[in-house]
Amino acid sequence: SLEKEVEELMYCAIKENTAIPDDAFREKEARLAHVSLEEETLDEEYEGERNKKRFAELKRRVENLTNDVDIYDKQNEHWQEKAIELTMRFYELEEEMEK
Repeated sequence: SLEKEVEELMYCAIKENTAIPDDAFREKEARLAHVSLEEETLDEEYEGERNKKRFAELKRRVENLTNDVDIYDKQNEHWQEKAIELTMRFYELEEEMEK
């Protein structure tokens, strides 16, 4: 890897007690910086995609909950109507029984 190349270049220079040629060192350092920047960009893109997926999942859950509330409201309304119908039927039966 590029990091290893830079480390080896520095190690050889230290071992031989020589100066690292500026051109070679700067070139490898620049390539290393470029690769690091590319890795950061990829990490940010991955994180962005991950966040988009998480947001989509949360949005889907909220929509499902909203739909459930609508269904429960409709069911509640239906059973309230049934309760009113039954109450009216009881009154009718009571009136018939009194006759």
